[in-house]
Amino acid sequence: MEYLKNAGIMPHRTTEPGEAYLFWCIDGASILLTGRTDPAALTGGVRAIFGTHLPAGWPDHTPGGVATNSDPMQQGFDFSTRTLLSASRIRLDAHNDGAVGFSDVYPDLLALLCDTAAPSGGESFLVDGHYLCDAIARDPAQRELTRFLWAVPIEQCARMEDRPPGTPGFVRSRRPIVSRTAGGRLTVRYHREHQRILDDGPVSDADRAHLATWLELGQQAATAAPRFLLHPGELLVVDNYRVFHGREAYEGTDRFLHRVLGFTDMSMAAQP
Repeated sequence: MEYLKNAGIMPHRTTEPGEAYLFWCIDGASILLTGRTDPAALTGGVRAIFGTHLPAGWPDHTPGGVATNSDPMQQGFDFSTRTLLSASRIRLDAHNDGAVGFSDVYPDLLALLCDTAAPSGGESFLVDGHYLCDAIARDPAQRELTRFLWAVPIEQCARMEDRPPGTPGFVRSRRPIVSRTAGGRLTVRYHREHQRILDDGPVSDADRAHLATWLELGQQAATAAPRFLLHPGELLVVDNYRVFHGREAYEGTDRFLHRVLGFTDMSMAAQP
């Protein structure tokens, strides 16, 4: 489908926090050039971009990171350091961060500051979920898929048996793929590995087919999206309610990103 080629995002780079916020609103993502690689540059940069849209005490925890796992084919999470251990030799499929771990109320802001880039590979990509859903809705052949995306609840968290040992149990989330916050903000979730039809039904064959189509369209959009590299000192901010992100496989063991998730005053956690 031709419209899948236009769902990818190439984030705007700027040294101005106000401009970074503007393009986060317009495109769903932007990059602030901080010139620094320390964790304070992450939290300070996000605070400069989002200002009063963040809680007064933000962040309420020490930022974590994204590092290479000792096994390049395995992925996990170190809860003591809040560090995501990346499977470097495997492409990370498009997804929203926290959308399968925070239940219905998940963060609307993802921020990644590049500390050390991989010597080869690791290109990032972004898919605009709003654009993708709008394009599907405009396609007369996909009217039933649009109904499914808005109306049919699905499982939005990992199965117990799929969670790494020691992972706390997730609160079950059963929502349609597309929904709105109490304040009217559109949210779109995508996770090819964990999104599935309700475990205990009832389920129709048509709904199974619609979910498979959605996951395939998202995958095609991710494949067609432009690639870009985050360089040391570059802070990527993503609208986690709108944009799916991923990265290509990479070589080396030193790649490290500082990462933080947050709730703005526009998130599901905010009071209407």
